[in-house]
Amino acid sequence: MAVNMENYIPESEQLVNELAGMKLLDSHHYWAKKRLLFNIIVGVAGLIATLEFASNLSVFDVLGILMWGFVANAFYSTGYVIESYVIVKTSGLRNLKKIRKLLFWAGTIAYALVSLFFATNYFTMASI
Repeated sequence: MAVNMENYIPESEQLVNELAGMKLLDSHHYWAKKRLLFNIIVGVAGLIATLEFASNLSVFDVLGILMWGFVANAFYSTGYVIESYVIVKTSGLRNLKKIRKLLFWAGTIAYALVSLFFATNYFTMASI
């Protein structure tokens, strides 16, 4: 029986690839499921600050709010990116599963507080 060397992957390497793949998939599912909760929490924080000044909103302000949401989601994605990097670099031997919740909640609360603070500051300074 001839082995096609072009597509040949040693069995141990294939198992490592499968382990890393399963861990990447698990990480993806975790971070994808939590994105909606992140958006709701950060959105409510921004909405609280924005509603105080809703009568003064301009088109520029609305575009800024939309951009803030886009940037928030880009930053949110760094959790998955960092975990993917760890998984790939360690061939699936390590991941961030033990600290995912800590990373999620720390990042979510921090971004919600920053959203609340900057929205309040922005509208306060704009009304002066």
